[in-house]
Amino acid sequence: MAYVTTREVESWLQDSKFDIGVVEPEIEALASSMCIGRISQRYDTSTWLDSDTTPSLVLNLIAMWVAAAYLRKIASEEDGLTTYADVLEARMEKICESIVDGIIDLPGYTEDPSSSLGGSAAFFPDNAATQLWEDNHTADGGSTTAGAATRAFTMEQSF
Repeated sequence: MAYVTTREVESWLQDSKFDIGVVEPEIEALASSMCIGRISQRYDTSTWLDSDTTPSLVLNLIAMWVAAAYLRKIASEEDGLTTYADVLEARMEKICESIVDGIIDLPGYTEDPSSSLGGSAAFFPDNAATQLWEDNHTADGGSTTAGAATRAFTMEQSF
């Protein structure tokens, strides 16, 4: 269940010139579960089992997070490297958030129809909520049952 290779992770570490050897399965498992877990809010990720079935953008995000984890592990004493790890993590989080929010789409993948994130925002009151199916009070204080009356506010009128 490998998602990223050592080469893909090291591409994010070019400036630091670190050789990570082999990607540790525990770190990759954590990175992949974090990325895919976040994106599963919008996409059906149940078929994303390895690098062949996972979108390339998601694989890049996993590699980015693994690189940040290695930088933290190797150089936790040096401020410059941990700052770069912060940048990688923040960039990965922002891209995941953009995917979930629909700002970035994954080409070739359709949204999960059971996702609660799709659709448009609902605001209250809406047109249906402004219909009054009760007594319609007349201006002279009497009341009639005229059916639906639209609630409207006007200036200088007391209710």
